[in-house]
Amino acid sequence: MKRFAQIGPDGRRFAPAKKRFLANTFSRWRGSAPTRIIIAWLTILLPVTGAKAATVTWLPSGPSTNDWTIGANWSGGNAPTNGDDVVITNLNVGVLLTNATASLSSIVLSNRCTLIFSNWDTSLSATNVTILSNATMTVPAAFRNDWMSNRVWVVCSNLALWGGANINVNGGGYLSGNGPGTPVTANEPAATHGGRGGSLRYTDLGALYGSVEAPLFPGSGGKTNNSAAQGGGAVRIEAAENVMINGIISANANDASGNYTGGGSGGSIYITCRTLTGTSGIARANGGSHGGNSGGGGGGRIAVVYNSAAQSNVTAPSVTFQTLPGSGSYPGDVGTLYFSDNQFLANPISHSGQWLVAGFTNFVTNALTIANASIGFPGESFLLDVAGNLTVSGSTARLWLGSNIFYGNTPYVSAATSGPTLRVGGNLIITNSAQLHVFGGYTNDAVAYGARIAVTGDIVVASGSSLLPHSRTNTSAAPLITARNVIVRSGGSITASSFGYCKRDGPGKASAASGGAGYGGKGGYSGGPTYGSSNAPTLPGSGGSVGTPSSYPQAARGGGLVRIEAESVQVDGSIAANGANGSGNGSGGASGGGIFIICNRFEGGGTLSANGGNNGGNAGGGGGGRIAVWFEARNIGALTQKLQENPAYSAWPAANLPLFTGTVSVAGGSGDVASNNGTNGTTMFIQVPPPGSVFTFR
Repeated sequence: MKRFAQIGPDGRRFAPAKKRFLANTFSRWRGSAPTRIIIAWLTILLPVTGAKAATVTWLPSGPSTNDWTIGANWSGGNAPTNGDDVVITNLNVGVLLTNATASLSSIVLSNRCTLIFSNWDTSLSATNVTILSNATMTVPAAFRNDWMSNRVWVVCSNLALWGGANINVNGGGYLSGNGPGTPVTANEPAATHGGRGGSLRYTDLGALYGSVEAPLFPGSGGKTNNSAAQGGGAVRIEAAENVMINGIISANANDASGNYTGGGSGGSIYITCRTLTGTSGIARANGGSHGGNSGGGGGGRIAVVYNSAAQSNVTAPSVTFQTLPGSGSYPGDVGTLYFSDNQFLANPISHSGQWLVAGFTNFVTNALTIANASIGFPGESFLLDVAGNLTVSGSTARLWLGSNIFYGNTPYVSAATSGPTLRVGGNLIITNSAQLHVFGGYTNDAVAYGARIAVTGDIVVASGSSLLPHSRTNTSAAPLITARNVIVRSGGSITASSFGYCKRDGPGKASAASGGAGYGGKGGYSGGPTYGSSNAPTLPGSGGSVGTPSSYPQAARGGGLVRIEAESVQVDGSIAANGANGSGNGSGGASGGGIFIICNRFEGGGTLSANGGNNGGNAGGGGGGRIAVWFEARNIGALTQKLQENPAYSAWPAANLPLFTGTVSVAGGSGDVASNNGTNGTTMFIQVPPPGSVFTFR
């Protein structure tokens, strides 16, 4: 029988020999409260065995980097072998690991030391891995496609990354101009990985690559002639038991430098474990920012695969996961976040990325706050159902619903066949410069919309904030917004500008190569025709023609569609559905989109606009769009039904708007000469007949 000296807080016993080893190892810090916690954690996790492991301590000090495999660098004169307990505590020392280690019993890093993993197949194997404050695991410099690449690869039972400690592979991916997600052409485009890089020309972008569920690839370098835009590196952690993240795991790309240089893409972090814990930890694989007049790098990929049943029995970690894009003149897209289930999806949401869980089609919660996080739910027919209030708040706060792809600075809807539904039982509040994006799928013919925003209470869009309904790029599908009251504060906006049909698409596309698109007004330069209803505009604007270069998609998109049904609508800010300007010689302007509002009370002093886009040179301007506001509508449900039965239904035009004092514009875009301007669109303010009036159908 063995005699045990102590029982830990989890009920596990640990032996005197192991306890003496830990006391000697941490003698220099003995007595401090953090050290007592660390020692307790280690002694609980270290297994009790009959054999006494050797303690091997690193000897050289100073800032120089030394080889792990040289025996003279270690106490005892030999490099660590199977079962050893390894301690590296030398201030500012660098230890280079070029081959896989033996199977260690434990390793402790501390005191600003750095363990450098070189070569792709180099792994650190230990039962327990502890990285204390100011210690770091990292990789050498970035690499080219044909070089041996690097990553941090840890195989263990338990890993503890304490506060102030780092696993840092920032800029440790592919060099600038290298990698599977590197842009095709030089300068403006940024690199792609889990999210697309930003670019004015979408055809220049590198492809999405890597696995959502098991990401292993490093990030790619931005297309630039300098060495500043390296992609993020790769981190692989294989833990049989627990991973604790109190510090930072970072696989960010480096920012580009110099004008017209795109950022690198974020790298990858792949963790498999039984459970994950942590307090105030961060795991990130963000894209790099641009050097100027170019794109931000796409976000990388993070996946954490754990045992769902075991995870439910431990305290949920307060760890933030991020795959943000880099900033740029043309922003990139967020990367991917994959988890075994939704246990980490707590309120408020602090994570940033496309949230991907197998079979995840709806998220039902009592209340939800997204504060300075950028989270996307791209699933097909996704339902976000919030019983109480939904608040999106903060200058970096973004909520995306529906499937989307970013090309340049304009989101494009991908091949989703059915759009999302946002259902809010309380109020929807968008504030402090936040944004809410909703992407339409194919139009549901029964209800004639491509996505749904249904709010029982009020929608409030505060100053500097935006609600952005996106039409599907090659159909008429657009989100329908319903609420009790819709309030757009001064400086706030509901905007669908450039969210309509894409280039050379839509009923109003121009037949002439340089023509502007039409909608409520005709496009210039033998441009596209008018279409749709002036009284009930339910279609977005059409895309303009494209000149040289021909790969500018966002420069040709028509205005989208803003469709609102509410008891009251107060616009002190703006509601906009403007068409995009042409870009490049011979490119015509896109047509303005549609704004269709049905309400009982319409008021405010803001602006409504559905203007056509200007030409890009030697081309026609886009035609103005269509705006219709039906007010004093008492029974909106019945009115909507009549409209679906007969879209040409017309109520009584109003001579004026007694409560709205703002401005309305459906101007055609300018052509290269006045005769090639797009013509103005249509504006209808319609007072709905009171009960008992005779309806006339056409």
